[in-house]
Amino acid sequence: ATMFERGRSDARWRFDVGLHYIGDCGPQGQIPKLLAAAGVTDIAYAPMDPDGFDTLVFPGLEFRIPVGLERYRLRLHQTFPTEKKGIDKYCRFLEEVWTIVSRSNQRGGKFNWRTGLDVLLHGRTVARYQAATVAQLLDDCTRDPALRAVLLGQSGDYGVAPSQASALIHAGLAMHYFAGAFYPVGGGQVIADRLAETIEAHGGQVILRR
Repeated sequence: ATMFERGRSDARWRFDVGLHYIGDCGPQGQIPKLLAAAGVTDIAYAPMDPDGFDTLVFPGLEFRIPVGLERYRLRLHQTFPTEKKGIDKYCRFLEEVWTIVSRSNQRGGKFNWRTGLDVLLHGRTVARYQAATVAQLLDDCTRDPALRAVLLGQSGDYGVAPSQASALIHAGLAMHYFAGAFYPVGGGQVIADRLAETIEAHGGQVILRR
C-alpha cells in the first residue's frame, strides 16, 4: 500500500506502488472490517464508477465491468447473446462461492460441518469445481474466445495463467469487486500509515529500508 514521490519540491507527484483500487469497502465491507480489527477505522473510500470501474479493450470489442453480479450478467447477455447458457453457469458459480465464503465469514471464518452443509445446499457448482482451474471452469461454460477474454479480464490480479489459477480464487476476486470498487482517499499510503500508527501505539516498531 505504500507510495513514492517524484518531481520538484514545488510540484510533487505521488505514485502507488501496488494498489490500483480495492473492492468491498462499503459500510459493511470486508476491507473496512479487516482494518477495523487492526485498529484502523478512519479511512475514507471513494467509490469508482459503478457502471464501469474497469474497461476491457480488445480489437473490435470494448466491455465495461459494472458493480453487481446481476448487472454484469445482463451486460454479458447483451454483448454475447448466443452464450447465455454458459454465462449463467459461470455467474452461478461466482454467486455460490460468494455465498459460502460470506456465510463462513459470519461464523468467524471457520470451515466446519456448517460450511459443508452450505456447500450441499447452496454450492453444487462449487463442489464440482473446488479443485478446478479457471481454464477448466471456462471450458465447461464457453468456447467463445472473446467471451473468455472478457471473463478473464481481471486475471492479471492473480498473476498466473488460467491453466494454473484456481477457479475459487478467480471467483473470490471477481465477487470482491462486484461488491463495489473503491480507492482510499489520500492513496494507498494512508492505509500503510494508519497501520504503522496502530503498531507504534501498541509498543511496536516499523523499521524502514530493511
